[in-house]
Amino acid sequence: MPCVSGQERLERTRFSVPSFFYFFYFFMLPGFRFSIEELSGSLADMGSMVPFILGAVLIADFKLAPVLLMFAAAHIVTGLYYKIPMSVQPMKAIGALVIAGGLTHGQAVGAGIVIGVFFLVMAFSGTISCIAKMMPKSIIRGTQLGMALIIAVKALDLLSLHPLSGVFGILLIIGFFIAGREGFSSITLLGLGFLYGILVYGLPEIAPGFNLSVYLPDMAEIIDGGLIGASSQIPLTFVNAILGTSLLVSDLYSRDIKPGRLAMSTGIMNLISAPMGGLPMCHGSSGVAAHYKFGARTGGSNIIMGMVLILAAVFIPADFLILLPGGITGALLLFAGYELGSKFRDSESLHLTLLVAIVSLFTNIGIGFIVGVGLFLLARKIPILNIGVSDNVFKADGN
Repeated sequence: MPCVSGQERLERTRFSVPSFFYFFYFFMLPGFRFSIEELSGSLADMGSMVPFILGAVLIADFKLAPVLLMFAAAHIVTGLYYKIPMSVQPMKAIGALVIAGGLTHGQAVGAGIVIGVFFLVMAFSGTISCIAKMMPKSIIRGTQLGMALIIAVKALDLLSLHPLSGVFGILLIIGFFIAGREGFSSITLLGLGFLYGILVYGLPEIAPGFNLSVYLPDMAEIIDGGLIGASSQIPLTFVNAILGTSLLVSDLYSRDIKPGRLAMSTGIMNLISAPMGGLPMCHGSSGVAAHYKFGARTGGSNIIMGMVLILAAVFIPADFLILLPGGITGALLLFAGYELGSKFRDSESLHLTLLVAIVSLFTNIGIGFIVGVGLFLLARKIPILNIGVSDNVFKADGN
């Protein structure tokens, strides 16, 4: 690769990098971009964040500012650590239980602590790497496709409830992609969506400031959170947020980020975030796909997202998030799901991949994963089933 001087790099990026990022771009964060494309990609996963954040705040007595600040810290640290657009998402199973009233605030915090400890033990013991070394690609592709289908169904539900904004969002995104300006799509769509909400419902009262408080759950909340929340979430996190993310990062960025590293960062995020008022969080292949689909290519997108979330924590009330039309969220989810599921043919057994995806769609990711593993092991004993076997998908050395 030819050497490029700092002055030449400045000239190339003068119109895409805001001037207040120049210092970081040249002197502190080489290899990071802070451009419109990175900003657009960083916002592309908002569709999966907003519903769970709203549910936690409005139903389970979470406070918006601490939730946003913990997501901000996680985005910035993971961006600096991984140096790619690494997703940070609410844990879906726990979020769904919170919204449905199945977990209290204290139990959700307890679940986050249990999950944090679990994945740190898995990472430092090397257990997760041992499992990953035996995992066939067909099962991982199946869970990715299953998650893509689940996201698509959720997106279609939102689009059916809000058809006008949904159709507008889809056409706008397609138009940007045809024009070769996909980097502007999500930021434009979200901006127009919030503008519409403000014009229709008015601007909520803005009162700058926030309060942080530490919440330490009692033993009953930790046990209940572990039994109800962590047991539902761990299979999903293991398959989608760790193994699936590791494989998708290899697909999109040709980077070898081992499952043990993802398990370690997942554990640390939750042990810090949950007691500090944040939602249990994880990485996720759907988020990585969304960031990539809408233009993000470096860890700069995570840092930008972190800064946006800090500003939102200080200035934005919870009512502001309700202003975003559901069809806009549905459009973003639909395209993110497409990106996530688009690699499903890269599998040594398409039959097993499709079966895992279908079972995941009609039950959940955990059951789809278990069915896939069972059939894979059975096929090794009964070759006539002919669903394919695989050697190690992930690198064998280290975590």
